[in-house]
Amino acid sequence: MVGAGALLIGVAVGLGVDGAWRESRDRAQFENALHVEPAISQPQSPVDALGVLRVDRLGWSVIIRPSASDADLARGAGWIGGTAVPGTPGNAGIAGHRDTFFRALRHFKINDEISLVTGKGTVRYVVREMKIVDPEQVEVIAPDRRTSLTLVTCYPFYLVGHAPRRFVVKAYRKQA
Repeated sequence: MVGAGALLIGVAVGLGVDGAWRESRDRAQFENALHVEPAISQPQSPVDALGVLRVDRLGWSVIIRPSASDADLARGAGWIGGTAVPGTPGNAGIAGHRDTFFRALRHFKINDEISLVTGKGTVRYVVREMKIVDPEQVEVIAPDRRTSLTLVTCYPFYLVGHAPRRFVVKAYRKQA
């Protein structure tokens, strides 16, 4: 039993390290591609990503994958399909795991600036609301006419096992 438990813990740690390494590598490749003069009019990314989220105050950044599938969430944050594409008008929903890439959400504060870096440029958002909701409260990712980001992760952050609630950060596009 002890050996089997140790093996399972080892596999879990290995998968977490692998996901973190892949996210870091892919984020660096994506950001480097943004600084290279494209051969065609549309910048191309060497990785399957929609962009990178950053909060400079925390020194935090994470790549945004094109879905919130288990595979994509193991390697970064994931766009919640059916919401606005990050950086476009509307409410863009982004999900992430509380025990990996979205653990930093617990340190976010009202008025923090979130930068979204894409191949089209950088869009800045300001955190206006943080709340804890039940998983059924999907209205947090409902359409909005304003350009906004809704970051969602499980809650509480330090619970082992299934988390009964969701932690939500709502940010709106910063006015110039």
